[in-house]
Amino acid sequence: MRRRRSILPAPTLATVALLSLGGGTLVQQHDVRDDPLAPWRCKNRLLLLCVPGEGDARTESFRHAAKRHEREIVERDLQVFVLVNEGTSTLGDSILDQRTARELRRCLEATASDTVLILVGKDGGVKYRGGATTELRQILDLIDTMPMRQREVNERDRDPDKD
Repeated sequence: MRRRRSILPAPTLATVALLSLGGGTLVQQHDVRDDPLAPWRCKNRLLLLCVPGEGDARTESFRHAAKRHEREIVERDLQVFVLVNEGTSTLGDSILDQRTARELRRCLEATASDTVLILVGKDGGVKYRGGATTELRQILDLIDTMPMRQREVNERDRDPDKD
């Protein structure tokens, strides 16, 4: 069985600091160049559409599909990015700063000319990498087959007040 490669770097002594606040709290400091996915690790799945430039019909189609499936996206803890090499990148409806967009593309090995759709799991591993024409419904269905997602659904079913 092929092991999925994690795109997240292992923590180092330089990135982990112990602060003495009362009983002490472990805080991981993040530099976007070292770990661009750190803000979402263990909390969110990421779906990233990487495109070379603005004005691509696939980009608009992708954004419309994300709006249509908004409830399902939220249920799956999915953050949706559009990373535009030459233009404005977004996270949901918010503009993403160029440095973060560039570092995300770098860590996901998406070149400036790539048009690719990438799904990253909560564990930081790439779960899907394929053409930008992939339907969002297919990605949602793929997420639903993942063991972590199945555990989340089972936990929610046992404790409906959790959400």
